[in-house]
Amino acid sequence: MLTNLHVKNLALIKEADIEFGKGLNILTGETGAGKSIILGSINLALGGKASSDIIGRHGDSAVVELTFSIDDEDKIKTFQEMDIYPEDGRITVFRRIMAGKSVIKVNGETMTATGVRRITELLLDIHGQHDHQSLLYKNNHLDILDRYARNELLPVKTELEEAYKEYVKAKKTLSEFSIDAEERNRNVSFLTFEIDEITNAAIKDGEDMEIETLYRKISNSRKITEELDDVIKCVGNDGISTASDQITRALNAITRALQYDNDIEPLYNELTDIENLLSDFNRDLSSYMNSFEFDERKFIETETRLDTINNLKSKYGGT
Repeated sequence: MLTNLHVKNLALIKEADIEFGKGLNILTGETGAGKSIILGSINLALGGKASSDIIGRHGDSAVVELTFSIDDEDKIKTFQEMDIYPEDGRITVFRRIMAGKSVIKVNGETMTATGVRRITELLLDIHGQHDHQSLLYKNNHLDILDRYARNELLPVKTELEEAYKEYVKAKKTLSEFSIDAEERNRNVSFLTFEIDEITNAAIKDGEDMEIETLYRKISNSRKITEELDDVIKCVGNDGISTASDQITRALNAITRALQYDNDIEPLYNELTDIENLLSDFNRDLSSYMNSFEFDERKFIETETRLDTINNLKSKYGGT
């Protein structure tokens, strides 16, 4: 609804403010009083063609400003889709006309005349001998019909809308299955290849961790051997400076001391346990070293198997 019209320096009008109320508003006056100018100013604000000769003699520009009150939720939504946001339910259209150019703003945002004309049919309808009529716009016909038969059509429209949504959903689902035989055969062939690739690999649960551990052990066999050699030098029986030799010497000494003091016996027993533990450790270490050797064939097999598993995991996931 148009609530206010402000005109300044337009043709014969120096400045005028007109407030419009609800219902019928009538402008009356003698011929030449400016009624047509007022109606024409509305057209100018809504993007109508303007020439510089309509600028009055009270300045170098003419101004027309329209204020509309919008309470129709559907229209508000339409405006928002056009990036026009009513402020407190109001839309203000401002146009300044200058020599050779003009500026149009909607709620303070600059807009082209074409853009303003797009919203004209939503804001106002002017009926006249040479003005547009909303009844002639095909885009408005359904809306006019819906408004006229709203109560009778709304339940049917709602039912139809839901049915149409289901139809669109079903049509989309159907299209996903509607592929030609050649494409379907390609998909089947590709999926069969993937299934065969996974099946032929015959991967056991947890095998990836097991193979990774074995690969790390074999690939670092030289480092393992070097470190364990150092261990043997420290605790083995190859030299007088080893832990084993030192403990033997300590055990002989504590045995001699035991002859003079029985209270030393617990210490003797502890040292004996240490010697036994170290002997067991040396034996186990020697056994490990004898069985541990780099097997190139085993290394290649492990590396190949690990590559196969990691390749499948990267293609199909880690599970």
